[in-house]
Amino acid sequence: MTADLTNTILSLYSQGLFQAALDAVKALPPGLADDPRIAIIAGQCLYKLGHAEAAADHYVRAAERLGGEGAQLRKLAYDLYKNTGNREKAVALAEQVFQDDPRHLEAALLRRKRLFELAMLDELKLANDAAAHAIAQGDEFALACEMPMDALYWCDDESMLARLSNQEKSVISPQIRLARRTKPHVYGDKIRIGYLSGDFTSNHAVMVNLQGVLERHNRNRFEIILYCYTKQAKIDRDNGSRARMGTIKQIADLSTQARVI
Repeated sequence: MTADLTNTILSLYSQGLFQAALDAVKALPPGLADDPRIAIIAGQCLYKLGHAEAAADHYVRAAERLGGEGAQLRKLAYDLYKNTGNREKAVALAEQVFQDDPRHLEAALLRRKRLFELAMLDELKLANDAAAHAIAQGDEFALACEMPMDALYWCDDESMLARLSNQEKSVISPQIRLARRTKPHVYGDKIRIGYLSGDFTSNHAVMVNLQGVLERHNRNRFEIILYCYTKQAKIDRDNGSRARMGTIKQIADLSTQARVI
């Protein structure tokens, strides 16, 4: 009976009758509908009909029942979630994809980024130590998993930071490094303080605390510049705190030479 139903659904699918095949799947008893083969066929039908996220949901269901043999389905579902903009589901699946394939770059990047975003300090400490060890050993994959701005939070080794694959290697020449190190200091009337962050917005708890610090700086004695690489989506949600923070310099607005030096 199961074989006959599966063959009927496959026949409809092979004829390009995707909606009819999907309707046939929906009419199956729960026990049959949960069969991994049926879930995969349903996912294919949904994808062909333009419902990529729903297709990914079916691939995940099938992968759960296949265990270790479902790795490729999890990767496929991860890509579909990512491509359809469903970051929440992509993040949830990234850990499983990473366990299936510890060298899956995008899953490793997303997993690493999540540790920073959620301030998972214990896990982050372990991950940072592992990253530092791997980078010191010249592991190219470990280098590729680090974002330069995130690395600044935990790594103070300039030689290690310079090796990160995400940096603009083509413009960080020995001449530029020498120029940065030998550039004469220009003294001013005020003491200059710079804050670097990707979270200059009212929606970030640390920035709420920093607001008081910024307001208490004596502007007659100190020149305060906020070097900002905050994402536009966060800026758009700001409730006006950025206007009270003072001078904000968008790093993206700087020339390549200025950013490097």
